[in-house]
Amino acid sequence: RQAMDDSLVAFAGQRPAFAPDLLLTRTASDGTIRLEWNDPGFTTASYDVLQAAPGEALSSVLAVTPTYVIEAGSSLNTLGQNRADYSETGTFQNSTAESVAPGLTPGIGSRFIARASATGSARFRPSQLPAGRYRVDLTTSNFESSDAHNVSVTISEQGPSGTVTRNFRMEISEETAGNHWRTVGTLNFIPGNNHGVEFSNSTQTSTGADDRLNIVAVRFTPLFANVPPNGSPGLLTHAVSVVSPRGTKSKTSEVFPSRKTPWGQTRALVIDGFDRWNTFTLNPNRQSHRMASILAESLPLAFDVECVANEWIENGTVQLTDFDHLFWVLGDESTADETFSATEQSLVTSYIAQGGNLFVSGSEVAWDLDRATGPLAADRTFLNTTLRADFPSDADDDANTYQVAAAPAGIFSGLANFSFDNGTGGLYDVRFPDVLTAANGSSSALTYVGGRGGNAALSHSGASGAGNLIYLGFPFESITSKPVRDEILLRTTTFFGVQIAPATSLWFTF
Repeated sequence: RQAMDDSLVAFAGQRPAFAPDLLLTRTASDGTIRLEWNDPGFTTASYDVLQAAPGEALSSVLAVTPTYVIEAGSSLNTLGQNRADYSETGTFQNSTAESVAPGLTPGIGSRFIARASATGSARFRPSQLPAGRYRVDLTTSNFESSDAHNVSVTISEQGPSGTVTRNFRMEISEETAGNHWRTVGTLNFIPGNNHGVEFSNSTQTSTGADDRLNIVAVRFTPLFANVPPNGSPGLLTHAVSVVSPRGTKSKTSEVFPSRKTPWGQTRALVIDGFDRWNTFTLNPNRQSHRMASILAESLPLAFDVECVANEWIENGTVQLTDFDHLFWVLGDESTADETFSATEQSLVTSYIAQGGNLFVSGSEVAWDLDRATGPLAADRTFLNTTLRADFPSDADDDANTYQVAAAPAGIFSGLANFSFDNGTGGLYDVRFPDVLTAANGSSSALTYVGGRGGNAALSHSGASGAGNLIYLGFPFESITSKPVRDEILLRTTTFFGVQIAPATSLWFTF
């Protein structure tokens, strides 16, 4: 067993890690860009933050490394990093056994529950961390015991409804346990809330010395970064990759856009809901996930742009009502990954009712929400009354064409015919573009040329010029011509009531 453990650790340390999922890019008033990402749950030494302007390749601008270590140490005084953040309950003793995981103070032993005590807990509560999400790693001492590897770990954090705890059970090997860090989860840290990590040995039964709950240290690595401003009001894109302990890098995360202009006429939020792209079935070569950025590159310069993964909408981290316009990117998302969850449906319906404007595109949205069997009644209602579309036949799941024309009386009237990607356009094959039927006052904006025909996009004007909707039955980012993408979004924003200030165009000219 030990040989197998050692082999897995060595393999994990040398192989590239899984790419993280980028969750958010937001720009502060001073131009600082906030990025947040998830923990890919793999052996990780640091994170590499990348940045690019349109037309440029992504390049590293910031390394995010573990920023805070709490060592229990083998002394009740001040021995070890941030020793004041450690406390214990029970009868503990000092041990000369230690960990040699990277970043620790050399020669500091661990603390262990005394053999005469049945239970004990060790608490690590950081006092100097900035607010944010952190990956939590632990290391124990190297020890020899068949019983000492049963360690219960609890992470306490502030949730939407108060303090919540999440429990983990660690199965730790013996002699080499303290040679490396082991990830136990994430912590949403809020200063002053006693958030932290607690270890309990109440399930251990060994009575030998130095062989239970030999906790050495906990470390915290930010799952966020604040990238300094670069002085340009132009669009920037960002991504994150994982760096393994041996220096190998993962593929990059999703590529998210952001822009903060001096004039700040209107705020646009791009929502990336194309989770299916991250699967090996659809994207076996793990190509760049850049759909949100493709859309943002076509937004007029008057827009301040932020980007978020749909999960951060669903859990309430980002409020839709903070933005004037939503641009929801669903690509080829379908039933397996869900296009609009029940929570998202409620939030979007409320947003439009309050006067917000929505642009949404995706080739399987209508199929997911309104096919003959499978959807809930609420799904069908959302498609019919909020997205103002109908899907009367499952045969409408495939337009069987890649060609599109402007509806003569629609908002894109006069736009020349164009095509979207059939697998040769450099992005992905749009296999099943939805044919949309107008409903509840919507009208045709684009139509399919050839194939099954029918509506490729719908539009609807809200009351008093607010709460407007444009819904494409194929992915916007798959349109093969950038000038066409630019024109569609220019007309969309005009339809949404955005007037491009002359100063904006003048700055862009120079």
